[in-house]
Amino acid sequence: MLTCHEVQELVPEYVSGRLAPSEAQALKLHLQGCQRCAVEVEGLAQVWNFLDQWPEEAPSERAVTAIRQAVLADLTAPQGSTPATVVLPGRKLMWAVADGLLFTLGSVVVMAGAASFEGFSAPVLLGSGALWSALYILAFALYFRSEGQNGATVNLRAIALAGLFTVGFSLIAARTLSVGQLVRYCQISPWGAALFRCVGQEGAYLVFGALYALVPLFVVSFACGERVQRRPIAHGLLCAGLFFLLTLPAIYLQCGAFSLGVGLSWIAGAFLGSFAGAPLGFWLRARGQSWMT
Repeated sequence: MLTCHEVQELVPEYVSGRLAPSEAQALKLHLQGCQRCAVEVEGLAQVWNFLDQWPEEAPSERAVTAIRQAVLADLTAPQGSTPATVVLPGRKLMWAVADGLLFTLGSVVVMAGAASFEGFSAPVLLGSGALWSALYILAFALYFRSEGQNGATVNLRAIALAGLFTVGFSLIAARTLSVGQLVRYCQISPWGAALFRCVGQEGAYLVFGALYALVPLFVVSFACGERVQRRPIAHGLLCAGLFFLLTLPAIYLQCGAFSLGVGLSWIAGAFLGSFAGAPLGFWLRARGQSWMT
């Protein structure tokens, strides 16, 4: 059975008589059980019928000439006279840079209490900080760029908001109980020892790395999913990619004392958890909204 969102997408073709018979029948079945959609469709059908009865009038020669002259003037205008599209206004860009640097500073302070930086040289730490700053600035630029565009097909504001919030939660979790601390705790517990015998150290970091990304990202994506009206899976994938990029420097800084295999397993787990948690959160919120309506 069609959902309310699917019905809204099919209404224009339905009232104009261009909808396929099978889809029209499915839409009628939905209207029989949904009073709100039935009222909306009835109103649109009345408007369509009114417009259909409106007499067609050919435009005057004067109007045609004016339109033709305007089009020709636009086509023959110098390319340099076209105003450039501003990607992000100066004030918003300034806020994005300031917030990105502030978040980077806070993240470094939090990570200093969760990991040791002794194994890294100064250039590596500076490079990691610069990369982290650039990623944070990009996330805030997406947030400010999409301000006031909640009706767009892709709501970048919701994606950036979910990614930034989840990174904050993950950093707090790493400060309280990092993946490395959790793995060491499991090694001394009976069930943890059994787990290590089955999957090994790399497998444990893969599992816990996935959980540390999946759980908070699912919760935050579900909460932010209220802002998303269409394409929840696409929003989830974009949010997962943003979160994964933002969390990579944190994982890298925590892997300084571990082997390459452990670090790659942790990164792989974070990747899998990110691309499972965010799409699932956005999708479940969208399905819940459609069921409620």
